[in-house]
Formats: sequence, structure tokens, C-alpha cells
Amino acid sequence: AKLQAIAPVLTTESRQTWRENLTRLSDWLGRTPTMDRLITDYDALITDIRSRHASAIAGKTVASLSYSPDKATIYIDSLPVSEETGKKNRQPTDMTLADIGGRTLNTTGFDNQGRLSIEEMDRLRDCDAFMVSVTDSSDTTFDQLSDNKLWQRLPAVQAGNVTVLRGSTYYGSIYTNMYVAKGWDDLYSTLD
Repeated sequence: AKLQAIAPVLTTESRQTWRENLTRLSDWLGRTPTMDRLITDYDALITDIRSRHASAIAGKTVASLSYSPDKATIYIDSLPVSEETGKKNRQPTDMTLADIGGRTLNTTGFDNQGRLSIEEMDRLRDCDAFMVSVTDSSDTTFDQLSDNKLWQRLPAVQAGNVTVLRGSTYYGSIYTNMYVAKGWDDLYSTLD
């Protein structure tokens, strides 16, 4: 209520795509020309990624994941919203991968958060490449994951098909999605 006294409070809906949220917000603010330019830039980036990595996108399975060492759990962030898993919230990783046309892991057997205990790491063996999300440069979770023997046995890890995406990328709009798309670009570069 205090914020509304200062200015309108505009929220985003986590069950909608970033495009739906951005369209609604730009309409409310009267900023549709800015939105149109940003979406054009995003679409051009996606088209560029698709054209440069067409073969890898068509033939490889990739996944974005994060690791929680204190819970000994991996979260597959690139799983799409699914009736099967009950996942309802869209994330930049799954939205951008869908825009690129990439293929991720099958949702079978994952819960609505894409959780996988460290002991189940072998379920990732058919994935060709991993993009690991960490919050910032001081985040050591990737180092801890890299030290794990089960992680080291995965074929994609042994082949060096792993990249790190730094920053808070679990929610966001156009800028987050452009950043994540560039992360997928980096990952697909390991497969070319």
C-alpha cells in the first residue's frame, strides 16, 4: 500500500512468459516502441544462435542446472513447464532454450522443481552438454560439483562440454533472457 501511494505497482506473473509480462508492462507504461525494439533485438540474437549452431541444436541434448551442495541436490532448470511434473513457473533457461529450438532432458521422473539427488547423477549420462548456473564469481558451488566423482564420470563432463552461467538467472525479463540466450550460445559452441 505504501508503494502504491508513491507510484503504480506493476508486477510480473511467474506462470507467464517474459514476452507476455513485458507486453503487459509496456502497455501499462505506454512504452511499446521500446518493447518492440528490445524484442526485435532478442529475436535477432535467437536467429543468429540457431543459424550458427543448427547441427548441434538439432542433434544434441543439453541441460541447464544448478547445484545445492548442502542438500546434495541438482536442479534441472531447463525442464519445460509440464503437466507430467507439475512445473508451473517459467524460467529464462527453459524459455530461451525453447526459443532456440534446443532439446533438453525428458521430464519423466523429475518433480516440479527438476530435483535430482547427487546419487541419481547417472540419469544425466545421455545429456551432451551442461550449462551450470551460479549466482556470482564468489559462488563455489560449481567447484564443489566439479570435485564430485559422480559428476566427473558423466560423458559430457569428460568431453569438456560444460559452461558456467554467472548471475541471478532464475527469473527475469528481456535482459535476463538475452543473457541466458548468450549462455546457450556459449554452450552450443562446445558442441560444434
